[in-house]
Amino acid sequence: MKLVVISGCKTLVLIEMGCGINICRHSFGSKLTNISSMVNELRLVGPASANCYTKRKFNDEMYIDDQTYPITMNIVSDENIVHDVVIGQPLLKTSTKLRMGPKPNQTHPT
Repeated sequence: MKLVVISGCKTLVLIEMGCGINICRHSFGSKLTNISSMVNELRLVGPASANCYTKRKFNDEMYIDDQTYPITMNIVSDENIVHDVVIGQPLLKTSTKLRMGPKPNQTHPT
């Protein structure tokens, strides 16, 4: 888990290398008042062929490990994921350098 800031809102994210997109819970997306989202319905297939659908998506920036990265976030129903945000392969396919280990996370002041 990593502490990040998305649109001024701090949260812990799960880094999931097997996830092809970035997703967040609807309740987390509702906290982001300065974003514009658009309808985006994608069918997602999870473990044991469980299905869920994205509702909307938005583009923003995420601050993590003293760096800012552009992200596209897909919103799903709260029942579909346990964590507020799951960061997948799109971020990991960039030049992102994530710090792992016992050092406390530093976050951008909000």
